[in-house]
Parts: sequence; structure tokens; C-alpha cells
Amino acid sequence: MSADKAKALTVRLPADLYERGKTVMERRNTTLNELVIEGLALVVAGEEEAALFAAFGEVGADATVGDVSFSWAAQQETVCGRPPEEPATPVDD
Repeated sequence: MSADKAKALTVRLPADLYERGKTVMERRNTTLNELVIEGLALVVAGEEEAALFAAFGEVGADATVGDVSFSWAAQQETVCGRPPEEPATPVDD
């Protein structure tokens, strides 16, 4: 993280959390600031992942929105690295 993009923040921590944080900080040979950044990053990532999971769940719940068959050929070409095969045509006897 570059210093010109950093934002200052004052945080009040419970004394016991501060002391436990100092212990971890020393064990990891890092700073309390880095521990706070790491912890906040984990919380934010978890929230973002939960929101994304919920959004995908909503798409999957509505078959008209979740239907991706229209893009099957493009997906097949991308994954297989070749143009898609034509679907089999039924033969009348």
C-alpha cells in the first residue's frame, strides 16, 4: 500500500484486545497497524463474498434469468479451443 493512498484512522480498542493484538504482532514480527488492516480486509472480503453468493443465488432461483444456454456455443469454443460441433439432427426412418 502506498503512503499517498493511505487514510488515517483512530480506533479505540478494548484493553484486552489491544494486549492480545500486541502478542500476535510480536509473534508475527509485524505491526498492530498491519494486523488491523489484515483483519479489516478479511471482514470486507467475507461481506463481498456473501453478497456475491446471494446475487448468484437470486439469478439461479429465476430460470428465465439464470438460463445460459444461449451462450453454450461460445463457452464450448472457449473451453475446447475449437468451434462448437453441430447438434445431432434426428433421422427419420
